[in-house]
Amino acid sequence: MYIDDNDTPDSVIAKVHKKGNPSSMASFKWLMKTFGYKVHTGRYAIAPGSGTFMLYHRLATGHQTPLEFSLNNIRTKKDLAESISRQLM
Repeated sequence: MYIDDNDTPDSVIAKVHKKGNPSSMASFKWLMKTFGYKVHTGRYAIAPGSGTFMLYHRLATGHQTPLEFSLNNIRTKKDLAESISRQLM
């Protein structure tokens, strides 16, 4: 799941519901409102059936999933841009 810099807490809730669907969305919303939530942009891996608190903690602390990519046979800036964009999306 990707969180952009223009996302709000409500849009993050919608993305979580669509992608991760934690065991209790009501508890997830309660955690966000009670403990506060600052949007941290990035890429987050959410396994189906993830625990509600574990998911909240990962998003609230900004614990992102690393992204691995390789650069092979790059000669021009255009090749570099194509390689990076292909691997990131």
